[in-house]
Amino acid sequence: MLGLTRPQEKRDYVLGRVTGYAAILQSLILVDLDNGTEAWTKLLALIFQLARQQPLFREECGMLLCDSVRSLAASKPDQKQKFLDVLLREMQSHGLTKTPEGVALWLTVRAVAPSSVFPKGLWYGDDPLSAREWQRLAKVMREDDTVIAEYGLKSSPQQNLHFGWSVVVESMIKNLYDNNEDEDVAFNNFWTEVVDSKLPQR
Repeated sequence: MLGLTRPQEKRDYVLGRVTGYAAILQSLILVDLDNGTEAWTKLLALIFQLARQQPLFREECGMLLCDSVRSLAASKPDQKQKFLDVLLREMQSHGLTKTPEGVALWLTVRAVAPSSVFPKGLWYGDDPLSAREWQRLAKVMREDDTVIAEYGLKSSPQQNLHFGWSVVVESMIKNLYDNNEDEDVAFNNFWTEVVDSKLPQR
């Protein structure tokens, strides 16, 4: 890492990279470039590589990308779709789908562009919130060692509750409302199986 030896130097270097990536994403400059999707693919590769190599910054990378997805919502439909399909493909190729960040990105993309090309065979019905997936979802969200190890990852130590939980709970509430389900019963079942006593011990 550029010959950096002190822990604080390494941390500052990584933080600088994250800040730079954030500036590019927030500007949406890539959307207007002729080779925008190519540049977007390269940028995503850098961000996902950083997320894999630096567990401490994985949540930050996930938050940046979720914010970027929401910003892309205002782009032209065909343009937006190309960028989001690339994001989903890169997320899968870097083995980050079954992480709290991956779940948050999946649900955020689905909210913005439901017709996106989601990776197949990872969640029942391509839906992390499916009742058949609640037990596995709980393991992913609390970064269970068996799930993390499957992708060669290390858990990311955090002091606060992971932002992905907010995305999951908000998405679940919206699903129940949109499907006219008995919200109280369904949400109580979801909360008991996925959230209650399942939260990671930070």
